[in-house]
Amino acid sequence: MKKYIISIAVLICVLAVLITFRVMISDDFKFEIVYKDRSIQLANFDQFRTFPITTEGKWTFSAVFIPDILDEYGIDKKGIENLSFYSRDGGSIRIPVDEIENIYISTLDDQSIRLIMSEDNFHQRWLKNLTKLELEPCSP
Repeated sequence: MKKYIISIAVLICVLAVLITFRVMISDDFKFEIVYKDRSIQLANFDQFRTFPITTEGKWTFSAVFIPDILDEYGIDKKGIENLSFYSRDGGSIRIPVDEIENIYISTLDDQSIRLIMSEDNFHQRWLKNLTKLELEPCSP
């Protein structure tokens, strides 16, 4: 009986540490945009216009339009070939610039950032916990 109580106590402690770690990570909002030799660090998306979007799967989000972010920093999408998004858990996705009109990012309740492809019915190209966007220049 004593072993079970000790095991449960250890599990509770481990769970408490994991919950604390998750809260610390979600409080640390950072998003980086990398283009050529520039690195732009965003602390939040407050300076951008957000608006509700409803995806084909009927999900509704308050989101920021990627071209609006690029415009804010004077980045011309004509000089970009691909957009590569990276998440905290190691996931990534590369999207051709031709699809830029369907790309949004949204801050969720837990302060994580999600990539939303408005015309992706099955959410196969959505990515949660975004940390970085690399803009790949067109080949010369």
